[in-house]
Amino acid sequence: MGGTNELRLLIVETDAIAYRAIERTLAVTVDPSGPLVNRRASATSINGALAQLAFEPIDVVLVRWGQRLLDAVDVVHAIRRDGDHTPIAVYDPAGRSELEVASILNAGADDFMSTPELRPNELTVVRHVQRLL
Repeated sequence: MGGTNELRLLIVETDAIAYRAIERTLAVTVDPSGPLVNRRASATSINGALAQLAFEPIDVVLVRWGQRLLDAVDVVHAIRRDGDHTPIAVYDPAGRSELEVASILNAGADDFMSTPELRPNELTVVRHVQRLL
């Protein structure tokens, strides 16, 4: 990471409305010393995520669990199978059982958060993974 508050984020999201909600949240989420996320990349598929990770340095991958067209567990497995060790944060608006959360963490995700939507005060999942860097 460049500075202590700079974060290069890859958002893996197939739903345009959900992606715009994340973008709006990130646009207003700041630390006193500046923006939390200074660069964003996006992907709508596993292959797209792998290509982005190969193309540019990424600090954190953010994946929403529960996408109709993309399984978060498959995304995590593919990234780890490709040998990439970038921290992966998974969030889920619907909530998951302890067994399901264990499965995503065992697949290689670094953090999981259940939240109805991403709001500025709920980006703790990104902040938590940022501390792991």
